[in-house]
Amino acid sequence: MFADRMNDAFAEFDRDEAYAFIEGFDRATRRRGQRHFQMGAVTMLKAIPDGFEAIVEGDYDSTVTLLWDPSDGWLGECTCPEGIDCEHVYAAMQAVLAEHSVAAVRSLRPKALPGKSRPRWAGGWTGARSSSCAS
Repeated sequence: MFADRMNDAFAEFDRDEAYAFIEGFDRATRRRGQRHFQMGAVTMLKAIPDGFEAIVEGDYDSTVTLLWDPSDGWLGECTCPEGIDCEHVYAAMQAVLAEHSVAAVRSLRPKALPGKSRPRWAGGWTGARSSSCAS
């Protein structure tokens, strides 16, 4: 049940607003934030009322809060010395966008009906080749 609420939080937010938010960062901050994201420095990400909270690891752990305000859009705060709209905030929003993409894909996955098994094609690829497909 908790996982469903988490998926809903990531699936239901407006990704265009999130992209507009991070595009407002200066080039150097975007580059550093992207590096944090790609290196897996965002180690915790959770939905909170009106936004998300994340931990971004580095020389010290930074706690990032991303809040949605209907009149101001996204706001990003961080416990690092910079405080707002820093590389850690950028990395955290990139993680939210990645989770949004995963949640969108999960919503496309066929679900089994109660008492029914999933179709064979929905079970996933096992890597085994049938003799008719082998070259």
